[in-house]
Amino acid sequence: MLKNMLHVPLVEFRSATKPFSAKRRELKKALLAYEGGFLSIESGELTVVMRAEGDWCGRAQFAPDILRALATVPPNQNPVTISYADGHLLV
Repeated sequence: MLKNMLHVPLVEFRSATKPFSAKRRELKKALLAYEGGFLSIESGELTVVMRAEGDWCGRAQFAPDILRALATVPPNQNPVTISYADGHLLV
């Protein structure tokens, strides 16, 4: 398995990221981290956690607009695959 690649059940991804889709919520730079089978995404004062499988080293930062887009129109694939390499987040 590649470094910095996670698989998240689609139903969990949709449920966990839903709070980020609220238009009145001000989002800050997003931070993604993985430890012990759980993926966390943080933006400002809001942090969500979901089950995930894979291999991840460190943390990934990305723009709040990307987080809002993923929460508003989540991917259709199950599981959702998330990877990070060379400063780019791929979902």
